[in-house]
Amino acid sequence: MRLVNASAARGEYFVQTVDYETNRGKRYSIYFALPPWVRDPVSQDHAYVLGASIAFVLGEDYDQDLPVTETTARNVSEALDIWHQWHPYKRRVKLSAPTVPDPASRDEAELNEACFFTAGIDSLFTAYKLGPAVTALSTVLHVDPYDQQKIREETFDVAEYFDFADRTGRVFIPVATNLMTVVPEYFDAWAYLSHGAGFSSIAHALSGEVKRIHISSSAPYYQLMPWGSHPETDKRFSSSSVEVNHFGADWERWDKTVDLVTDSASLSVLNVCGKGKLPPPYANCSKCQKCTRSMMMMDLARVNKDEATTFDWSYYDLTRIATLHLRSKNEFNSMHDVRNKAIELGRDDIVRTIDKMLKGAEKYLFLTNWEFYLRQRFKSVVWMKPTLRIMRGGVYRALGLRRSL
Repeated sequence: MRLVNASAARGEYFVQTVDYETNRGKRYSIYFALPPWVRDPVSQDHAYVLGASIAFVLGEDYDQDLPVTETTARNVSEALDIWHQWHPYKRRVKLSAPTVPDPASRDEAELNEACFFTAGIDSLFTAYKLGPAVTALSTVLHVDPYDQQKIREETFDVAEYFDFADRTGRVFIPVATNLMTVVPEYFDAWAYLSHGAGFSSIAHALSGEVKRIHISSSAPYYQLMPWGSHPETDKRFSSSSVEVNHFGADWERWDKTVDLVTDSASLSVLNVCGKGKLPPPYANCSKCQKCTRSMMMMDLARVNKDEATTFDWSYYDLTRIATLHLRSKNEFNSMHDVRNKAIELGRDDIVRTIDKMLKGAEKYLFLTNWEFYLRQRFKSVVWMKPTLRIMRGGVYRALGLRRSL
């Protein structure tokens, strides 16, 4: 795989575009549409970070003529070595690009410390815990293909994030991109492998404004596993100009929740739903396992439900929640965390709910394990995903397994 072109243009948005070509001649054009006031990046390292990570997922060597800074070249090589250790069945790819010395240091007083912001528990906790140190919030809007009207609509849909940033004294930086979806294999690997690299490429595109950016942890240190965002890999997508930091693994989800339920500003935008951010009146569907798990955790933390206005609490029925199907090991681990806290706090009603849920779902966990195995090792499965998703839904219906209340 090789970099064909890298360009930038200013208009309604500051659009940075990179074009790649695979060994089989397939071309991919990936863009980052930034607010027009964003300054030029200090290097073109975003092209290398993104290209090298896509090449690894595709199992192809990577080559570009555009220079990459020395620190970035070294760090990305180390990150891909870790990926190969995690997934030895994947090909060890070779990286080739001319290197240039790292740019001169900058006046950091003019730059922001940012965090990627989804309004989920993890990113809200990062903003809450770091407080004034975080001076910017960056939300990634997935828009494919490039469409100015669609970008305007997506930006409008997260207007409350802009308001949240303004209320907390921060700059809001929406970034529209197609990097998540344009390469099917990269999209398929998004959760377990590629999203830390993808977000880091955005960090480099923002290097004119940002000196440090935080990717919020999904799991505490004791639950770490090979995953797309990880403290050992995120930092290796840094350069001398932009530090990429994995933040939050020192705390469990419970610790984060306890802090956030006392902060009305955070509760006003909290979005955890597996369906993404929904239109008013509720940002969360309040019926999927992600929503109900968070609602149980907030219940244990004694949330004021009148302030947790992004959820429809009329759906909060433990008898119904007990019938939900858990599909993955991650979901099992997360629900065990809620169960352990419920035991500690003497909430037998929640313990019984989760016990029933776990017992009902455990015997079907092999279905997901096989699906994940096939997705990782057979590229053709990526192109069959729509069909497989329909088949999976049919199997769930036949077995009476419910993913939503």
